Amino acid sequence: MTGYDLAKQGDLINIGDEISDGSHRIKYDIKNSKPPYEVKDERGRKSNADAEFGDLRFLPLSSLNPQRAERMNEATGLGIQMNTYEFSNLIRSSIYKWQNGECVDVECTAAKNTLTPGENIDVNAVSVSKQDLSKFNAKLEGIGSETVTPKDQFGTPRAVYKLTAKSDGNGDIIVKSISRRGIGSGMLEFGRSWQDDKEVCDGDWHVTVEIRKSFDETFQKTTKPGEISSNLRMSGTSETVNRKKYEVTVKIRSPKLVTPGVSLMDAKFDASAEKYYLDHGNTTEPGECGWNKPTVTKVDSGTEVKETFSGEGTTDITIQLNRNTYCGNLMIPKVNGTYSRRTWHNPSGYCQTKSNKASDKTETDKTYFDGAGISFGRTDDPKQPDVLTGTKTVASSDGKETTIITWRLKRCFPSKRNKSE
Repeated sequence: MTGYDLAKQGDLINIGDEISDGSHRIKYDIKNSKPPYEVKDERGRKSNADAEFGDLRFLPLSSLNPQRAERMNEATGLGIQMNTYEFSNLIRSSIYKWQNGECVDVECTAAKNTLTPGENIDVNAVSVSKQDLSKFNAKLEGIGSETVTPKDQFGTPRAVYKLTAKSDGNGDIIVKSISRRGIGSGMLEFGRSWQDDKEVCDGDWHVTVEIRKSFDETFQKTTKPGEISSNLRMSGTSETVNRKKYEVTVKIRSPKLVTPGVSLMDAKFDASAEKYYLDHGNTTEPGECGWNKPTVTKVDSGTEVKETFSGEGTTDITIQLNRNTYCGNLMIPKVNGTYSRRTWHNPSGYCQTKSNKASDKTETDKTYFDGAGISFGRTDDPKQPDVLTGTKTVASSDGKETTIITWRLKRCFPSKRNKSE
């Protein structure tokens, strides 16, 4: 059973494969079609061949004579011709989306996002459908910056990988999902550790603050013939993708928070961020050139913007302790990055050659990610006065952007034995 059959069976799509004139119906049957495929010439050069429309025949679904059936078939000739024109383009678009992560995502999670050199951590991976957000079984392939085990396994639907951090504490893992639902991937990055995670018992507070900010918006639309009143024959797709991700880890370098009150602590931060924006459109329209010579005009155009940022530096954390409550504030300075903007316009099928001229341009520049002011605080736990931890989630007014702040303040006093020594 094909994906098309499953979609119809589950009422996910409603395809009218019959044509009626109000009293009689005919049905079209297409067999032995071929998707786009790769071919080689006599010199071994590769090129892509268009999809091949299969054998087409029509079947009367009600009692009518052959002449009447043939007239109905001729009347629908334009619609069948349009299906033929659209076939290769639709198949190529479907294959591209299936192979390039537009149908499937991989959700990767771990207990924390910073590692010490050589540390092992478990990473959970699960395949997620971008259509209905369901989780499903799939073959998974994992690769990482250092050691990832096992590399290949089957997710049912969840699987666990063990990642080993690099010598500087950095690490990342990419997990690819392969199934009949499509191919997609997910990535998880771990920041470097600036100091040994061993507990320091010096009577001072030691602070770690982790900040994660994310924004993801995707808009997709398909236009079918007849939906646009100004052009009843044009069809196509359009999509807009807008994503942002921001991660920061802050650790103090010189603890000074010894007594209650307001204290200013010198801290070091490591930040990374990325922005991605895509505005892509693809249209197809049947037409004629000259003496009723059929043609199909196609236009593929879009804008893609990528920005990546990374940096480290120093900042201050202001923390105030007042009886059993505490609050903290810090400012992450702006982070420098790189910017690239690609615009393209690829037309084909126009009667005038100059109208088929393609353009593809990429611009690069330097940019920066705005600084971020962070605040946190709560009432402490009287049972653990020397451990102050918490998590705070902040959503934007439109609910599209989410910031998660996790903090941990801890102090440990030297043992009496150490003091006497």
